[in-house]
Amino acid sequence: SQFRGLQISTAPFTDADRSRGREIFLGRERLEAGGTSCISCHSIHGLQPLGGGQLGPDLTNVYERLKGRMSLSAWLVAPGTETMQPAFKNHPLSPDEIHALVAFFESIADPAATHNCWAWKLDVQHRFNDDGEPSGTAGRPILAAIEGRGLDHVMVVVTRYFGGIKLGAGGLVRAYSGAAARCIDQADIEEIEPRVACDIQADFRWTGQLYAALESCHAGNIREHFADGGITIRAEIPASALEELQRLLNDATRGEARIRSAG
Repeated sequence: SQFRGLQISTAPFTDADRSRGREIFLGRERLEAGGTSCISCHSIHGLQPLGGGQLGPDLTNVYERLKGRMSLSAWLVAPGTETMQPAFKNHPLSPDEIHALVAFFESIADPAATHNCWAWKLDVQHRFNDDGEPSGTAGRPILAAIEGRGLDHVMVVVTRYFGGIKLGAGGLVRAYSGAAARCIDQADIEEIEPRVACDIQADFRWTGQLYAALESCHAGNIREHFADGGITIRAEIPASALEELQRLLNDATRGEARIRSAG
């Protein structure tokens, strides 16, 4: 048997096992042998905004793809891919870590889903994943739907349940882009204005004027620090209000207040 000699637990999975497996996957719990976290190379749809790494395949349905608990556990003991074998040889997972990871993968598996394809955009960065569909027929069209609506800081996942009809490359592109567009059209869109953090330094006597200027510029997340030389205020303001804040501070403090980026 392929499982002979392997330390594979058959104990029932608990909520604690699933929770620990999630923490291990995300890298929040360090691996005992010092290996790299799963999320650095793999992704799971909906787990976090950035979707995880792209070096390895999406693992959303790995429990189903490897036919359940025993095969997945065996793979985590001795992976069958050349790229993963050296990593697991040098940093093997412990039986407890394998048990927790398999519990987590089982909890997120959707047996009926054939593909979970996604795309996200964050400022100038973007990623997409075809999750087994022909290259360029799923993730890229989803990203195009996001960009076509002029959106940012957004992720869209389209789940396909194969019903026996083959769509072809063109049909897949239309299906995934159309589903993503309809999803976006039904979502609540929130406008977020970019904000910048800045430090303002001035003599104590200008404290009132500093706060008045910050209030006029809709500042938030304000923190203050007092020292012998005066007060320093760190605040976040809309990026578009930075020049106005500089003008107000110059007028109110006769040019004595100093402002600089806190980034």
